[in-house]
Amino acid sequence: MDSSTAINLTVGELLSVLGVALGVLFFMGRLLVAQVAASLRLQISALSESTVKLEREVELLNRSLPLEYVRREDWIRFSSSIDSKLDRLHAILMSKHGGGE
Repeated sequence: MDSSTAINLTVGELLSVLGVALGVLFFMGRLLVAQVAASLRLQISALSESTVKLEREVELLNRSLPLEYVRREDWIRFSSSIDSKLDRLHAILMSKHGGGE
């Protein structure tokens, strides 16, 4: 009894086996590429939707900013105006009450 097994194939049989193996590999490769492409399409679609949502939020923020926030320069101008009015009021009150301190 010989424990080694020998497989004898003709050239035609060997080419057939190789052809089938290459066909299976090609089919599996195409299947893998199709799955990756479908996954990429889903990811791009989700990214596109989130981009549109982000654009809407930024547009809403741009519209609401002038209504809710004051620019630094405007606040300084407003504060200076109030300070000068308070200084004038203080001077008037001091002149009417004898100008103490």
